[in-house]
Amino acid sequence: MADRQRGSTIVELLVVLVPIGLVAAGALTFFAVQNRTHVQQDAAAALEDNLRAAMAMVTETLRSAGCGVPKSNLGDWITWVPGFDNAPLIVSEGDGVPDRVSAAACAPQPVATLSGAANAGDTTLSLASNYAGVSIATLFNDSDKSLLWIGDTQHARVTGVSGNTVTVDVDPTATGNQGVARRYLPGTPITRIDVFTFEVVQDESTGVPWLRIDKHRGTEDPAAENISDLQITALDPGEQYRITLTAKSRDPVTHAVLTHTLTSDMRLRN
Repeated sequence: MADRQRGSTIVELLVVLVPIGLVAAGALTFFAVQNRTHVQQDAAAALEDNLRAAMAMVTETLRSAGCGVPKSNLGDWITWVPGFDNAPLIVSEGDGVPDRVSAAACAPQPVATLSGAANAGDTTLSLASNYAGVSIATLFNDSDKSLLWIGDTQHARVTGVSGNTVTVDVDPTATGNQGVARRYLPGTPITRIDVFTFEVVQDESTGVPWLRIDKHRGTEDPAAENISDLQITALDPGEQYRITLTAKSRDPVTHAVLTHTLTSDMRLRN
């Protein structure tokens, strides 16, 4: 009579399964730790990326500060930004409070050209837009789009727009509209001077701090997330500045506060 096949006992099964379970638990723990580490590293990298992007935006804007901007009576030329009387304008709110900085500079390219000649003494200019489908009334107004640089030689403020014609004043300190000082030929480039303001704000719904850029067009755009502080020091006023940005966020695993700081010295191009 053949021997019956003997099955495994519970003890034997445990002897086999316990080591397997321990190895599996160790593997799960290892992968969990690795996953948490990657999550933390990704969060730290994202914070660093935001910080570098914010610094690049601020420094590049400030480097161009003063390009094509009047060298005197700036407050009379730039009336749509209160208190703007130098370039750049740095507003320090005191210890522990982020600074606010505004920079005035000409646009990278002319936005329009003269479509007809302008004679010395003229207070009206006929313009042609450099952008297809964009009207002169969109490019210029008598408030936040009013400061022009004519042919890289003379400044003028727009006091009125009618169709493709703008009325200008080349001396805002004098009464009435003062005309251009010389004759300009058709095709003369017209560059607009804009003001950009950077400041740190906090999202009211999430509490997340942002670096905001205000182009003074009625809207304020987020520039970089998690930027909690902006400090600007004049190393050589009007020439060289030190910018310090701080970024903060929560560690997604430990919920501890992550803080990174980046400092850069920059010199104005103009």
